[in-house]
Amino acid sequence: MLIVIIFMGYLMIWIMMPTNEFWLHWLPHIHAKTDSTYLGQKGANILIYTFPILLIAILGCLYLHLDKYGDDTDNRRREDQYFASWKQPLLVRGPLGVISCTELLFMLMFVVLLVWSFSAYLHGMFNNITRESASKMGDVVWEVRLDSVALLLGLVGNICLSFLFFPVARGSPIVHLVGLTSESSIKYHIWLGHTVLTLFLSHGLCYVVFWANTDQISEMLKWNRTGISNVAGEVALLCGTVMWIASISHVRRKLFELHEMLVLVSGGSGITPFISIIRELIFLSNAHEKTPRVLLVAVFKKSADVSMLNLLLPLSGTPCDVACLQLHIQAYVTRDTSPSTDSQKLPINIWSEPSVSGATPVTGVLGSSSWLWLGAIISASFVVFLIIIRLVNLVSMDVVYSQAVRSLISTLFLCVAVATVVTIAFLWNKKHNTKECRQIDSATIPFPTERELESIPEESLKKITTVHYGPRPDFKKILSKCEGRGIGVFVSSSQKMKQDVAAICSSDSTKRLHYQSFSFNW
Repeated sequence: MLIVIIFMGYLMIWIMMPTNEFWLHWLPHIHAKTDSTYLGQKGANILIYTFPILLIAILGCLYLHLDKYGDDTDNRRREDQYFASWKQPLLVRGPLGVISCTELLFMLMFVVLLVWSFSAYLHGMFNNITRESASKMGDVVWEVRLDSVALLLGLVGNICLSFLFFPVARGSPIVHLVGLTSESSIKYHIWLGHTVLTLFLSHGLCYVVFWANTDQISEMLKWNRTGISNVAGEVALLCGTVMWIASISHVRRKLFELHEMLVLVSGGSGITPFISIIRELIFLSNAHEKTPRVLLVAVFKKSADVSMLNLLLPLSGTPCDVACLQLHIQAYVTRDTSPSTDSQKLPINIWSEPSVSGATPVTGVLGSSSWLWLGAIISASFVVFLIIIRLVNLVSMDVVYSQAVRSLISTLFLCVAVATVVTIAFLWNKKHNTKECRQIDSATIPFPTERELESIPEESLKKITTVHYGPRPDFKKILSKCEGRGIGVFVSSSQKMKQDVAAICSSDSTKRLHYQSFSFNW
């Protein structure tokens, strides 16, 4: 309940911000109470924008930690079922993809906030614009209104930018607290990013049109030491627009998905980096994503090593079909002229022994009480940051810094505070986990408790695999048969093989072959 009250108060600040009541009464009163020698002018901003979210995160960590030890009663089960119903898909087919009830609720709340802020700013600004007021400024009414629209677009864009800084990591307590997944939060970030850049681009274009029409185009070159720097804003807007354009699917595929085909050349254990690449491509192809054609040229010394190809298959139990990927494997065995009996033993058995009392040597970075540790890290980092700010204000009380320098110093101190606290917590947990691992290693476990986890079949690879015994691969012939405008050639093998493939790629007159290499040593 306390978390809900704090969150509603935080939303109330955003709702009241576009009104005159906030700027004429609330904000001066807040500044009068918070602008002190301890925090300086940062006190109001920290209290309004930062502290509520940090407090929600800390209380959320405590709630999530205690929730793990809650009693399994009928009321609790009914509550879990009720909240689980909010996570069910509500909109399945639509331009926004699959949307749950919780996601739709937060999306509608945010849209209402933006519409309210835009209309409130617009109403307040346009009420004061008349022909008399415009003539006093030497402008016409539409120019003054354009100036006001440009300003309110920037103010509304700042709201989206503020919510864009909410954490979306899988370990974020706020995401877990409201019942959202990390994928849903990332989806919101994408929508927020599009909204932010749309508003800021409109904001910048409106100001450029206004300055050009009122003979103030020189404003674009102003870099004020205090207040707003136009040049810095233009550079940031230009960089953001370039990234925005690069995120468009058509542009991204044309400029960044360069290869129509991948040729992966490996020698022996050099196949290791290609295992994760091919597995990822198999997953994308099963998700109906666009993937390039793949040719794997794997060179082995003995036929028994061919069994390493089974590692390319996804783990058992995953719904991924290799046939969805245009994959062909050319395996070359250089020292054997025929298959050996060992090469038939292709299935791989993975065995595991259970640990004592359910403990495992591989644990989270923050241990079993990760939510408590995360809450402690957040609170301790914030306290250290406040202490550093206080010390700096005492030392440099008579020195006046520009706004850019003050912002840079605050960001630097924030990073130092977080890094210091996180390092201490990590080292303490690492030392504690090392002791637990030693206790687990010293425990004795009966051998019959071993259990087989998975057995990977090789049948799905036979149709796409061709094994050659005896000769070495003719890379020039193999690469000449590859079709496509852009062919990525990736080599992970001995230095001699890399040189041979690189020479063929460099002599290609059509410039279709793009050479890259993987190295395990330098």
